[in-house]
Amino acid sequence: MQEDTQDPQETAETLTVDELMQRITEAYDALPRQLKSVATYIEQHRSNVMMDRTGDIASACGVHPSAVVRFAQRFGFSGFSDLQAIFKQAYTGQNGSAQSYQQRIRKLIDESRASCRADRWRANLSRRAGVDWRNSKQVSTTSSSKPP
Repeated sequence: MQEDTQDPQETAETLTVDELMQRITEAYDALPRQLKSVATYIEQHRSNVMMDRTGDIASACGVHPSAVVRFAQRFGFSGFSDLQAIFKQAYTGQNGSAQSYQQRIRKLIDESRASCRADRWRANLSRRAGVDWRNSKQVSTTSSSKPP
């Protein structure tokens, strides 16, 4: 078996799904039985790998969850979640990190708060001016009652 001269950790982080699948195909015959099972699963379920849990993949392959982690490490990843990130990037076009998700949620919350503050500000201003800000009609400040 020929060893790469590059650091596998460094190259794994920059792989695309197709490049990873090519590396798996090239190494397949040399893999132990358990890792072959994981390789076959990943090939057949590419679009699900980004969401599958290690235990679910292990159950489907009939192996221990540590075999799934060893599989990822075999191809230069520090763990299975790093391998999953390659699939997340490819299929969603985004970095799959929790930090990125948290930032998107915070942005939505901030935008919602800003919108609510703006609505309250407009309502207060309109009330002072005697205008209904939602449909920009002048609101009468005196009540007129018509006799029945």
